[in-house]
Amino acid sequence: MIRVVYDGECPFCVAYTKYTRLKERHGKVDLINARENPDLMADYAAKGYEIDESFIVEVEGETLTHGAAMAYIHSQLAPKWTGLPFIANAKFLNTIYPALRGTRNLTLRVLGRKQIHNTGKHNRTA
Repeated sequence: MIRVVYDGECPFCVAYTKYTRLKERHGKVDLINARENPDLMADYAAKGYEIDESFIVEVEGETLTHGAAMAYIHSQLAPKWTGLPFIANAKFLNTIYPALRGTRNLTLRVLGRKQIHNTGKHNRTA
């Protein structure tokens, strides 16, 4: 089973999970809205993962965040028709991830939505 944890109030996160059609293409994917699962977010917080910093992908006992999480989705889960497998480079995605996160945070502010704040730690490694 593959677990993808995302912010269900972030329009980009929701669009991304819909665009990649993970669940439809790979029934073994568990899509979890972080805002609806505070106990799970507390577990991630105890491990040092900040959901406001990155969505989370768990696969085969490994937890991926930032560019590594996107690279996994792009290379392993995204249908070829999306074009995402062609940009499955974790180094490249880690480089652009701060801009993606900044856009998300600004959009949440403009929409009047609060961040999740599941922990004070900021895990930026994958």
